Amino acid sequence: MRHRVLLGLTITALLLTHARALEAAPVALAPSDLAVIRDPEVPDDARVLVRFEVPSEVRGARVDLAVLELQADIAAPDSVPGIFLDAFPLTTEWGSGTVDWREGWETPGGDMDGTVHASWIAEVGEQAMLRFDLTDMLQGWSSGARENHGLTVRVAAGEVGALCADAGRGADVAGARLSVWHTPTTAVAPAAPDEP
Repeated sequence: MRHRVLLGLTITALLLTHARALEAAPVALAPSDLAVIRDPEVPDDARVLVRFEVPSEVRGARVDLAVLELQADIAAPDSVPGIFLDAFPLTTEWGSGTVDWREGWETPGGDMDGTVHASWIAEVGEQAMLRFDLTDMLQGWSSGARENHGLTVRVAAGEVGALCADAGRGADVAGARLSVWHTPTTAVAPAAPDEP
């Protein structure tokens, strides 16, 4: 179990080192929508849904790094110091005022694109800091290759533990923000043809 904590610290160090190496300041985004849904039959299965609008200066740009940070309560048996969490892009439109576990989805708990995801090892405790490298997800949204329906954060399959968030507005999910470092793409004018 100790290796999970060390791996989590290593991932944090790598993300922060990468962020410091980038020269420009990041674009900091607050969520445009945030909700928590819970499986009524398995109360420990809660998911955080969050969506960020991609600002115009990032659309079409190369995304160098995108890091989602948020805090949430993480619970697990006493012998488990941390659990794996996954973040997947959602493929169906949703809204915090109407979303729940079953309604509006083809798959209860949210329709996700399993081809792209980010992982994090969360320390067990109250208001644990979660960080996900969403660079590939945001690049897809920025380029228009993937529709932006936001993402879901959930306990990874096979893990023993819970994301302890209250169903509803996500009031106990604090400090959600997305920091985006990007390189604008510039249109290069075609060269004039050589004259004979």
